[in-house]
Parts: sequence; C-alpha cells; structure tokens
Amino acid sequence: MENASNALIIAGGILIAIIILTITVFLFSNFARIGAKYERTMQANEVQKFNVNFKKFENRDDITIQEIVTLANYVREFNTENGTTIEVKLVPEKLEEKNSEDLTDIVKDNLNKEFKATLGESNSQGLIKSIAFQETTI
Repeated sequence: MENASNALIIAGGILIAIIILTITVFLFSNFARIGAKYERTMQANEVQKFNVNFKKFENRDDITIQEIVTLANYVREFNTENGTTIEVKLVPEKLEEKNSEDLTDIVKDNLNKEFKATLGESNSQGLIKSIAFQETTI
C-alpha cells in the first residue's frame, strides 16, 4: 500500500511538472507572437508616417514650387540617412540631387506656377519610390 501511495505522489508530481512546462511553452510562444506583431505595427507606422509627406500632394493641382523644394530637401536628407534612392522630379529634373543654389534658381524660375503630382510605385518596404511634378496648364 505504501508503494502505491508513493507511485501516486510521483505521478502527481510529474503531471504538475508537465502542466507547468506546457504553460511556460504556451506563454513563451504567445509573447514571441506579440513582439513580432508589435514590430510589424511599428514598421507600418513608420512607412505610413513617411508616405504621408507624398500623399498630401495627391489629387492637387495647386502645388507651389516652395512645397516641392521643401519635399526635395526632406527626401535628400532621408536618402542620406537611410541609404535609399527616393526621387523628387520636377519634370524632367531630379530635385533631390540639386544643391541649395540650384534649388534657389528653380524657385525663382517657377515662382508663380502651379504644379500637379504623380506618385510612383512603392518599394519592397512600402515606401513611395518617386514623385513627379508637372506644371498645370492654366
């Protein structure tokens, strides 16, 4: 009888150990999924925050040259910091490659003109790769 009692105690201990191990594995895998989901959400927010700088020009035909130059400066800085190749074009020129003196001349030449934007495709990360501005006909 004493051996049966010891066997039941051992079996109960093993059962409790298996339950604790199962709960630990479940919690670990659950936390890993939560972390991965959080990381994806953060990346999506960063992409959305970047793309809003371009999307605000969609469906507008009253864009000023100052807005375009501001975007070109932002993209130049972003490309330098992140090693990307996002383009801002004032058809046919690539503005993100211009220096500040060239951009000043472009502003002077296009001061009273209005432009419309055409967004390019997104890259593999979801960032808009290019935006082209053309003068609207008045």
